[in-house]
Amino acid sequence: MKASGTPVCWGSDEYRQVSGIPSDIGTVSSISAGAYHSCAVKTNGTPVCWGWDSYRQVSGMPSDIGMVSSISAGTYHTCAVRVNVAPVCWGADSQQQVSGMPSDIGTVSSISAGAYHSCAVKTNGTPVCWGWDSYRQVSGMPSDIGTVSAISAGAGSATSCAVKTDRTPVCWGDDEDQQVSGMPSDIGTVSAITTANRHSCAVKTNGTLVCWGADSYDQLSGIPWDLGTVGPLPPAMTTRPSVRAPAWAAGETVTADRGAWSNDPTGYDIAWYRCRTDNACWVIPGTDAEGDDTTYTLTGADNGYRIMVRVTAQNAAGETKRFSRPSPAVGVPVLQTPPSVSGNPRTGQQLTVDVGAWTRSPSSHEVQWLRCTSLWLAGCTKITSEDADDNDTTYTLDDPDDANRIRARVIAKNTAGPSIPSITQPTVLIDKPTPIGRPALATTTAITGTSLSTGYGNWTGNPTSYSVEWLRCSTLYLNSCTTITNADATDRDTSYTPTANDIGKRIRSRIHARNAAGSNHKASGYSKKVVAPPAT
Repeated sequence: MKASGTPVCWGSDEYRQVSGIPSDIGTVSSISAGAYHSCAVKTNGTPVCWGWDSYRQVSGMPSDIGMVSSISAGTYHTCAVRVNVAPVCWGADSQQQVSGMPSDIGTVSSISAGAYHSCAVKTNGTPVCWGWDSYRQVSGMPSDIGTVSAISAGAGSATSCAVKTDRTPVCWGDDEDQQVSGMPSDIGTVSAITTANRHSCAVKTNGTLVCWGADSYDQLSGIPWDLGTVGPLPPAMTTRPSVRAPAWAAGETVTADRGAWSNDPTGYDIAWYRCRTDNACWVIPGTDAEGDDTTYTLTGADNGYRIMVRVTAQNAAGETKRFSRPSPAVGVPVLQTPPSVSGNPRTGQQLTVDVGAWTRSPSSHEVQWLRCTSLWLAGCTKITSEDADDNDTTYTLDDPDDANRIRARVIAKNTAGPSIPSITQPTVLIDKPTPIGRPALATTTAITGTSLSTGYGNWTGNPTSYSVEWLRCSTLYLNSCTTITNADATDRDTSYTPTANDIGKRIRSRIHARNAAGSNHKASGYSKKVVAPPAT
């Protein structure tokens, strides 16, 4: 890529991986040469590929790919980093180098397509690889690798390499030609690394180029003796750009943080984007001129859209473009009081959601009922029965809800669009025993040597078993109570005889009820203070 942004290719052209470059490609922000095809990202974020296409590594690009920040052409497949959504790969998939991408990968900062495997760096710095693993180029990743700033799967390679955040390099996988173990022991720290067919190379932080592995084509010994230092390298993002505003309303000023960059940027350009909720984005007119304007004033035209920035960091070696995450939608309702679910958590009973309080005058609310196998959102799925329509503020519990918890997801809407969803706290386990009233002591008079007894009380949920815990309390507050552990207070005892240790204290029972859905407990009222029996 020339300094002007114009792409240029040379070398083997058997499959038009050089001459097939589109004549109208214009300027690009990055380019990648694979084994038999090439790809680039135009400066407007549009990806384009050309060359060999037998495995649809060119034409298989998804039609809805959207904006792309970088692209990697491998041997028979291609991968791209999309803006604010998960990455995507296409082409040959014989070793699941495409379909094996983890479903929970989330967003990534970089990606590398190899021969039959792929690797990426998540935006939190975690490296991940998938696909062919015969040489442990996937599973051989060191367990203590930590976070990384760059990763390479290498076209034509069964080796993987990465640069850790402390800038030390590490490689794993195929080592037949010492492309892993041949790494110089004194390599120190590096700014970039790549692995290719049977050899690997890195640029040390002092600018020295070093390579190791196979040398059958002079790929090691052919380094020009007078090469000197390599670099500088283009800027590399280490912390993602971000945007912030007080409440994301028209008239407010949005401020952009450029993020953090390595390789000493000498300047920045910032362009502001509007994005739909489906992640289709475009430059806000008038904001993409060269310049480092880190503020933008929201207008009515932004209502319903999300705002993000593209930061272009520049130095003498080139430029690198990276996007922030999109903001919340502008002008949509904002939560003030969280929604909540009330009602009897029993099969056949009705739950009701209070949609909470929102700013900016919502005209409607969408409610989705969720069935949860745990206290965590990851254990929740949308209830799809006829009694759980998206706008229904009530839900009647049914048999599939037994031993689960219920939540509601509420989305408030106004003319600007839908809010960020708010999810209620989970209910108790459905059909878990629930006390009706409070268990009662047979008498509140407590005298040492005279037995106190308790009932189990009344419960819903048809408890199958009960246990009793006897408590000694120094005040009328539960936090002053401790469990009595002597032999006369076992968990099956519905009676307890106070001892001299209880004098001046109050006694109460705590009943534990259980059924197949779980357990619950409720404490009785307090006895009077324990006294010694009257003298005779």
